[in-house]
Amino acid sequence: MGVIDSDWGMRMTDWERDESERERREGYGERGREAENGAEHEAEHEAEPKADDRAEPLDDEALNAMIETICNSKADEFRMLGYDSVTGKDVWDCVSSKYKELPPLHKLVNDIMSLRATGLMNWMTLSAWKQAEREPKP
Repeated sequence: MGVIDSDWGMRMTDWERDESERERREGYGERGREAENGAEHEAEHEAEPKADDRAEPLDDEALNAMIETICNSKADEFRMLGYDSVTGKDVWDCVSSKYKELPPLHKLVNDIMSLRATGLMNWMTLSAWKQAEREPKP
């Protein structure tokens, strides 16, 4: 004879219900396996060295090359969206205009990669207006 399982709204036989109850009591089943896998996953990561332990500081030349590559990649993305005149230098000038001093690398990368076309176009427009104001009038 079957019963309705209140959790799932499905028809279960007595044997299936008993098996399901046993798994719940013993911590097996889907939730038990997930918890078990999570504990194993955490134990694996405890032995790994932290990123700070293995990372070597970048010299200025390597840092500049990395930032230039990221800016060029973002400029390529904008060109794929139809903004053909955007260069990596434009991306860097836009992002770096927000800083008084250079922030950590992770913040730079985040700011470059999260730059949207509208933000870059607004910055380029304002820069063009400021440049026009600085030029002497005939």
